[in-house]
Amino acid sequence: MYREGAAQSFANTWFSFVTDSNSKASDLGITQFNCSRSLSLFPSQPQMAAPNNFDLGSEPKPQVIYRCKKCRRIVASQEHVVPHERGEGQKCFKWRKRSGNPGKNDKELPECSSIFVEPMKWMEAVQDGGVEEKIQCMGCKARLGSFNWAGMQCNCGAWVNPAFQLHKNRIDECQI
Repeated sequence: MYREGAAQSFANTWFSFVTDSNSKASDLGITQFNCSRSLSLFPSQPQMAAPNNFDLGSEPKPQVIYRCKKCRRIVASQEHVVPHERGEGQKCFKWRKRSGNPGKNDKELPECSSIFVEPMKWMEAVQDGGVEEKIQCMGCKARLGSFNWAGMQCNCGAWVNPAFQLHKNRIDECQI
């Protein structure tokens, strides 16, 4: 059962490189990530350019970029973050991983300690065809996170599949 789901997930994953010269991400070689739920023999339609983040009468939203803390290179932008629904915290983990704090308020869900992004061209381990590896900065080779095509569990309890995880303590979030 698991192998069929994994094979279907791999079969439905398609990449296309960003070629728009006006895109800020084109300098990094960031890829677009498409994954459909139904088995398809043909790739999905190319994604259209994202609409502007502002209307004519409203104030524009500030853009967020993520930089390596060690060498300050841009490793991702807010456009490439894959959102996930928060899990139920410790209730989602095995009993061995629970801290056992009975007095802790169940309504206080932990904040995610990492972000999940789309696979990007600068991720050398992804380009080499690895299934599960560490993600290193393209400039200083500092370890920023890890990836796993089978998925990972976030510290909030949510399962993200496939997972390209960047740890927030290894990257800086900068407003543009």
